[in-house]
Amino acid sequence: MLVLSWNLFHGRSVPDAPRSLLGDFAEQLAAWEWDVALLQEVPPWWPPALAAASGAEQRTVLTSRNALLPLRRLVARRRPDLIKSNGGGSNAILVRGDVIGVHARRRLRFRPERRVLHAVRLQGAGLWVANVHATANPKPLSREDMIEAGAALRRWAGGAPALLGGDANVADPAVPGFADAGGHRIDRFFVRGIPATVGYPDNPKPQSPWAQRLKKAHANAVENLVVFAALVLAANALGITGGAVATAAIVYFWARVAHAVVYAAGLPWLRTLAFTVAFFAQACVAWIILVR
Repeated sequence: MLVLSWNLFHGRSVPDAPRSLLGDFAEQLAAWEWDVALLQEVPPWWPPALAAASGAEQRTVLTSRNALLPLRRLVARRRPDLIKSNGGGSNAILVRGDVIGVHARRRLRFRPERRVLHAVRLQGAGLWVANVHATANPKPLSREDMIEAGAALRRWAGGAPALLGGDANVADPAVPGFADAGGHRIDRFFVRGIPATVGYPDNPKPQSPWAQRLKKAHANAVENLVVFAALVLAANALGITGGAVATAAIVYFWARVAHAVVYAAGLPWLRTLAFTVAFFAQACVAWIILVR
């Protein structure tokens, strides 16, 4: 999964562009490859258009300076660099290729600026992804915001894997219970539970009974494949390529498929029958070689 974090700088550019840059931002965002986009300092009227351009689903939370928003928007659409952050603010999560099952939010603080954490649970991936924009100054408040964001995400996610990303406003934040997955300067990512889903845990959960039986069926198939492959290769080397060998190979293949299915299903007599049929198919190939 590719997760992007981007502070949109309230829709501004350097140097100043005296016009709305919504189309420019939407085009760039749509061109990048990502599954989840965590956006900060977004003009509050932008997220639906950004999501539509990217073929994504979106969830938004308002942050600070949103009183009299229609008047702020009137100026920001014409001279974004003139009004700057006073044009209104929001954070947004955009999701491609999955479905947002739950959207949760929590206000981290009201002063000196309103800061809000929000997160979504991806139904397909079973993963929680949270977006945060921590307080800019003073820096101790930035660190407090990140700690509180991690605590809130742990409560929402429960035992599910979770990712916290966004603008931490400090280059070395700490989030208890999460591992630092890297980032660029103050844009950081923290994960919890994700390594266990893709790595090799020291104490894995026990397999279900059917999975254990299927594992045994696979081991048995590998053991018998050694004998069957040797017989077929020997027959081919001796120039024995008649219909009897081909028929025995087909019978062997389907008998082994049936053996794996009934073994996993826990059907003992059918399992024995399938094994016996495959064994006699092997024996037929061996007999053809011996009487040649």
